[in-house]
Amino acid sequence: MAQKVDGWQIFLQSFFVVLGVVLALLANEWVEARERAKQVATARNSILTEIEDTAAATFDSYEYHAQVIEALAALARDSPEAVPAPTLFPRGYVGSADLVQTAWDAANATDVVHELPFHEVLLLSRLYDHQQDYNFQGREAGALIYAKLFDQGHAGVLANYKNLLTVLRAFLYSECRLLGSYHQAYRDLDATSTDSLPELPEPCSRMPG
Repeated sequence: MAQKVDGWQIFLQSFFVVLGVVLALLANEWVEARERAKQVATARNSILTEIEDTAAATFDSYEYHAQVIEALAALARDSPEAVPAPTLFPRGYVGSADLVQTAWDAANATDVVHELPFHEVLLLSRLYDHQQDYNFQGREAGALIYAKLFDQGHAGVLANYKNLLTVLRAFLYSECRLLGSYHQAYRDLDATSTDSLPELPEPCSRMPG
């Protein structure tokens, strides 16, 4: 009879040891899952903040380009032989924004992006692809203008302002597309409102998505 009691004691001791290990593992997994959820929420909020910042920078460039385009178009219409004054370009011939994707890169580097719903990842991937296209467009335009400046100086650029007008209209189109993408992304991610984003310009709202 004593041997049976000892056997039960050993069994119970082993059972509680195993149970303690299992509970410790479950608690550790719960803590890790909770921390991971916090990381995902932090990354998501950082991406939203980044969208707000880049949308503001894009809107600022849009307004600058729109003003310059309006002035150049009026000059071409009213005084086709005239040359625009350099003061018409206080921020340079092309004032494109330098759009960052720090929060998105960090989410990818830490694999947090894999915790986001697929439709959000797809939406953000397209959005940041648009940003990269825009930044590339800015670098290419800058290189072309600097080459023109090197060859002919400011007088050469200003004398061919109609070509510059075409370039600026291309930027305006890209900025419209970006602003629309920011609004769409913010609605889909935040599911509340776009009040923290700059208002979508009326010409951009008419563009197809």
